[in-house]
Amino acid sequence: MGLTDSTYFLSWFIVYFIISLVVSSIVTIMSANGIFKNISYPYFLLFNMTYSMTLYGWAFCIVSFLPTKRSSAIAATLLHIISYYLCFTINDPSVPATTQYLMSILPNVCMNQMIKQVFFFNF
Repeated sequence: MGLTDSTYFLSWFIVYFIISLVVSSIVTIMSANGIFKNISYPYFLLFNMTYSMTLYGWAFCIVSFLPTKRSSAIAATLLHIISYYLCFTINDPSVPATTQYLMSILPNVCMNQMIKQVFFFNF
């Protein structure tokens, strides 16, 4: 269609940014009504936005390495589930902090580390 690469990726970024903003706003509003009462809501919204945009970034990376939509969807789902369960193994106190920070390249591990450090240590 005559688009340059930067225009193409910028359009996808804007679309996913709007989707992330709407979903993050809904999550922040729902959380404000009873789950998190002592947090800063702009920070919580920013936290949700960065997490969702990171997941989109991982999805773009996975799609670029795999040839078909089906294999990309399966790999993205498996990576998401595996990285979610890695959070539980990394939270062990015997795991060094450097390992925890290195594993934070995965979105779910990073989210878990951030929640642990920012939200739970302030109470």
